[in-house]
Amino acid sequence: MASDEARLGRSRAERRAALAAGVAVSLLVAVLGARSLSASPETGGSRHNLSIAYNLWKHGVASDSGRDRADVQPDCRREPLYPMLLAGVLALSADPERTTRACLAGPRPACHALVRRLKLVNVALFAAICACTLWAGRLLLGGGLAPYLACALMALDGAHWRVLDRMKSEPLATLLVLLTCAFLHRLVTRPGRARALAAGLALGLLMLAKAVFFYAGPALLLAAALPAGGARRRPWAPVAGALVVAYLVAGVWVARNVADGFGVRVSQDREVLAIRAEHTTMSWREWRASWLYFAGEGSARARALLVRTFQPDDWALLDERNPDGYYERAKKNRGAVAARTGLERPSEMQVYEAAKGVILENWPMQIALTGPFAIRGIYVGQSTLPWRPLREALRLTANLLVPALFLFAALLARRRDVASLWFFVLPLYGYAFHAFITQNIDRFSWPFLPAGAIALAALLATGLRRARGAMVSA
Repeated sequence: MASDEARLGRSRAERRAALAAGVAVSLLVAVLGARSLSASPETGGSRHNLSIAYNLWKHGVASDSGRDRADVQPDCRREPLYPMLLAGVLALSADPERTTRACLAGPRPACHALVRRLKLVNVALFAAICACTLWAGRLLLGGGLAPYLACALMALDGAHWRVLDRMKSEPLATLLVLLTCAFLHRLVTRPGRARALAAGLALGLLMLAKAVFFYAGPALLLAAALPAGGARRRPWAPVAGALVVAYLVAGVWVARNVADGFGVRVSQDREVLAIRAEHTTMSWREWRASWLYFAGEGSARARALLVRTFQPDDWALLDERNPDGYYERAKKNRGAVAARTGLERPSEMQVYEAAKGVILENWPMQIALTGPFAIRGIYVGQSTLPWRPLREALRLTANLLVPALFLFAALLARRRDVASLWFFVLPLYGYAFHAFITQNIDRFSWPFLPAGAIALAALLATGLRRARGAMVSA
């Protein structure tokens, strides 16, 4: 009896310590993140998110149009959830009579404070990511130092620190991937309606943050074919229930797109598929060089080996800054996809169909490119710290997160620990999807980094335990 009370007391103490640590790290990240924000103008995807948020707030229409007009036409070029958060901030803190699209886009001095408030969304999301990494680590790994190490790895992640000053949706996707992983793990280990609802809501919101997860249903059902929890029990019913909830959540937006003539989809940005299609037209020598070229984006050694092994012409078209490269051909509509449409300004659907045609025409290269693009997504290491040794150490550690994710998942599969493996099903699906369908730039891997941090912390803890055991036995 006394021992049970002692264990209960230790458990409560551990929970209080974890709560205190999570709150402390979140507050520190929030304070430092808020101090780092600027009022710099938005570019690329950030600009699109700001346009949609502004049109939602000012005109009540989800549109990427940069024209500040009441008759702006709806579109579905981007996923809606992150712009909705920004529109909520505008609704709470902006003056409809004085705030204009041009003022925000500049941004003009009158809108500097408002732009910083919009960027606080990502600061809050990153603070929540750090705390939830600790919570999810304890959920999966139990007590010990591993969950705290995972939390520290995320708090030091340079990629998320860099994106705080941009209105990009990756922090929102990262948080939702982490929550969905945790809820799916809980669902298959202890099924219940409340857990199915939580997992479904998280996954449905994730679909509205990143469209890649709209297609995760078949992968999750395939994973449900494996026993989890009991010796023979397969989590078909709970996983199917969560998917029903998820598609009901995402279905509201999809129904809007169908009604507006955009089809059954979350977003209509077909540029990514066109970029992949252009890459399938490369030569096999370029393909061989691409392994080192994409690794060289994050590794100086790979870059040096590329220069020694291949000629510059073998990788010139892989450079996204090259105006004649595969990336710019797709962006500027002047490559193989554009030739297939035969139009100067094709529609999104015409680009999509043409890109599919180019990929099917070059299907051996499409399959072969999965390897180089899978390598590319590993190199996520970034750091803004001034001291070079620490900066390089953090970059190297960050580059271990994706490999650790796959290695730990392989170890769980070897142990037949399917219940724990469910925590990593969604990141594994997402990474495989990007390697096979997109150009898999490092930003596409960011939402999977908390799972990678938990995996790396678990591997390090296991290695430390074995080292201690070897020392004791010796």
